Parts: sequence; structure tokens; C-alpha cells
Amino acid sequence: MKTKFTFMLSLLLSISFRIFSQTDVDNYWIKEDFSHFERSSEWIIEEKNYETYPNNIPLITTYANFEFSEYCAAEYNPGGNVLRIRGLNENGSAQFTVPNASKVTIRVTGKSVYMDRTIRIYRNNELVQTYYNVDRTVCHIFTDEINSQEPLTYKLTAGDNLSTDPIVLYYVEAIKYGVTVTPEPEPGINYDSYWIYEKFSTFDIEEKYNETKSYLTTPNNIAINAVWSNIEQGEACSSGTKNIRISGRGEQTGNIEFTVPDAKSVKIGVTGKASEHDREALIYRNDVLVQTITQLDKTECQEFSENINSEIPLTYKIRTGSSLEKPIDITYILVKKNSDAGLTNLKNFDFSFYPNPVVETMYFSRIAKQATILDLSGRQILKQQNINQINVSNLKSGVYLIKITTEKGIISNKFIKK
Repeated sequence: MKTKFTFMLSLLLSISFRIFSQTDVDNYWIKEDFSHFERSSEWIIEEKNYETYPNNIPLITTYANFEFSEYCAAEYNPGGNVLRIRGLNENGSAQFTVPNASKVTIRVTGKSVYMDRTIRIYRNNELVQTYYNVDRTVCHIFTDEINSQEPLTYKLTAGDNLSTDPIVLYYVEAIKYGVTVTPEPEPGINYDSYWIYEKFSTFDIEEKYNETKSYLTTPNNIAINAVWSNIEQGEACSSGTKNIRISGRGEQTGNIEFTVPDAKSVKIGVTGKASEHDREALIYRNDVLVQTITQLDKTECQEFSENINSEIPLTYKIRTGSSLEKPIDITYILVKKNSDAGLTNLKNFDFSFYPNPVVETMYFSRIAKQATILDLSGRQILKQQNINQINVSNLKSGVYLIKITTEKGIISNKFIKK
């Protein structure tokens, strides 16, 4: 009797219990962060099924295993697990099928410190997302607002460099068709924490395409430099908003570009202009292609997202892909500062300076009692008084700190000298 009791107790203790929320069961096909799966240092080469929370939808893996979270994945799920997928001989993969979906979210990253991973995501055997130059310090969020009543199969595979370290899947979410899940309400936007928080709502709609133009963004007047782009009214999935529309005229590919002094995270919303699934958006970071978003149309809004945690300047460029005659729309750009220590929200002072980045002359929205420019070590480079502009053409390219004295106090902020 005692032996039987001991056996039952041991069995119960070995089971990892999960509390199933009825709300999750009703709203999600899958909402899985892999916390309850058993870790293994050995690769499971053969096909294996894992039942996902909260409806036991199978996650089918080959050449994969579960390991502990680290780096950017650990920030999302501290102490949790990730699914590592080996690309050896192109066998490593993870896939799942849901009966329908309004929205699917897949969070991925790399395993190694080397930026040599490629991650590919397929929907019903069609490539819909490619992440290039992936390493473990940057997490990517694939968001597919699909609104499909039909079954959908998503498959994640490693791309190039198949024999190197694996790619990592650390979260999967599939919301049922017809269900809208309201995100947690934000108490308000803390502009102090953003270099750019721009949804283009205050921009004027432009009927004609411009060859080149700069747009100053909220809240720090970071410049978006645009070629063959204009402001248009959003359509379909971006209805009720304004977008930057990126066109392409023959060999002249439309694009937009912006540079920030550093970044904790970057989010860029993209969609297509027409109803055909034939648009591409190419996204570059510091001249390296990091993502291709394919099969865009105006009914689906997608997001480029990465937790970059960079302390150096970053330049992002978005352009149209192979279909040069067919525009894409940028619905928002959100860039969080990597560190906001000692920096000031310009809105609180009713003050602005522009452009940023700057080549020669920086202008102030009104006269400053004093303006001091320092390098990032705190060494004073330049100081002037009672001015509404300052010439910085003699500065070397890089990131600087500017301190501006106004009647309301002292403003501190970063700018980029090009």
C-alpha cells in the first residue's frame, strides 16, 4: 500500500500542471511560451508533437529541442524555455496548424553571437517572412493579421548557414477568427522614453509624389528622409490613419530612411497599397538587409519589430521590393531610447531643435539663452549664447549631447552629426 502511494505521489509530482484560463481557451488557439516543456541538451532528430496551451494544438518539430531562455528571449520570459531549431541538412523545423485565425504572432531570435542566421516563416507553404543576419541579442516579432476562416499552417525553418548554431522560437500566439483581443491599456505615452513615436496623424496629406523630402517626427524632430514618397490616407487595415506611402518609378525605387542615436527597440508598421498579395517591403539596418516582408496587400497590416539594445547610432531604411511600380505604406515608426538618463522631453519645454541628424546648421524653435555641445564623455566642444541656430559643420560625424538653457530650465538631448 505504501509502495503504491509512493508511486502515485511521485507520478503526480513529475507532472507539470497548467492552469487553463477559460478566457484563453475561448480566445486563443495557441498562446504558448514553452515554460512547461522539458529541457534537453540532446537534439531530437525525429518528428515530435508537443501539445500547446490552451487547446492542445500540436506543435510539430524536427531536429529541435528545448533549452533555457537567454539574452533577448530571457527578457521576454526570464527563467523560461525556448525551442531551438537546428538547420542541419535543412531538416530542422517547427510547424503548427490552426483551424482559422484573426491574428498570429511568432517571436524568434538566434542562438549565437554571430549575425549569420536566416529565419524563414511560411504560411500554407508560401514564404511570408524572412529575417536575415539574426543573432541572439535581437528578437524579432512576426505579426500576421490574417483574418482567415480557413485552416492555416505556419512553418518555421533555418535558412542559410545550415550547419551552424540553431535558430530560436520562444513564443507562439494564434487568436481565433472573429475574436479581438484588446491589449493592456497604456496609462499614457511616455515620450521621454522614445526617440521616435510617430503615427503621422498630424501630417498633411500630399497628392503628388515628391522626389525628396524630410519629415520631422515626434517627439525629438528626428528626420525621416524620403525619396519618391508622400503622405496618404490609410486604407483597409490602416483605415482612419495617415501613412507614408513609398512608391517606385521604374528604376527609381522609393524609400525612407532615418537615423537614431541608439535604440532599445524598433517597431515599424507596414502594409500594401492594393488588394493583390504582391508587395514587398525590404528593411535595412546600417546598410544590412535584416528583413523582407512579402505578399503585402492593403488588408493586412504587418510589423517589423526588434529588441536591438544598441548603444550606437542606427540607420534604418525601408524600400519597395521587386514590384517597383507598386507602393507600400508605412503606418507607424516607434523607436525606444536605449537609455534616457539625463535626457529631456522637449514637449515639456515647448522647445524644439532641427534637423536631427544635422549636417551643417541646427535651428531652434526660439532663442536659447545658451547652447552647449558636449561629446558623450562630457567634454565641452562648443558654447554659444542668445542664439536661435548653431553651426556644427566643423564637428566630426557622431553622436553628441546638446544642453540648451531656456526660461523654463535646461534641456538635455542627443543629436547626430553627419
